[in-house]
Amino acid sequence: MLYYVLYHVLQKYFSPLNVFRYITVRTVYASLTAMFLALVFGPWLIRKLRELQIGQYIREEGPQEHQKKAGTPTMGGVLIVLSTAVPVLLWAIYQYLLLVYAGRTVGMQVAAIRLITFKGLGPSLRQRRIRVLGLCFSTASLIMGLLWALVDADALCWHDRISGTYLTKRE
Repeated sequence: MLYYVLYHVLQKYFSPLNVFRYITVRTVYASLTAMFLALVFGPWLIRKLRELQIGQYIREEGPQEHQKKAGTPTMGGVLIVLSTAVPVLLWAIYQYLLLVYAGRTVGMQVAAIRLITFKGLGPSLRQRRIRVLGLCFSTASLIMGLLWALVDADALCWHDRISGTYLTKRE
């Protein structure tokens, strides 16, 4: 939705936003976000791992230079996983809370997009919950639920079908 707002809506008024149409630019920004989280929370995580005494054991047979590494935390993968998992969880919470309880996200409101049922009515709370949870499963299953739109006669994704809703431009 941020892509839609930056590229399709605001790009008309500020042409440098045209770069957001490139997947590489969006990938770089996602990577920078993960790197920022790693840099901000990395020192804290290393201190916590040292407090928990999760450190590297160095054998005596090894070079003497390696002895100074004794006690260094060896769980750097935790930092990488957290740096990617936190933005994903924040996105999921954002989607769930705003779409389920407010009926639309901020991006949907700015882009004048609304969620309606196949009958043209506003969706119920149950339908909105099913839609968001279906979207999470669609994304988690290697976007198979989103690729469903390529073979669907109405170009609707899996979460659209199971919830009985779809997005449309507001008149």
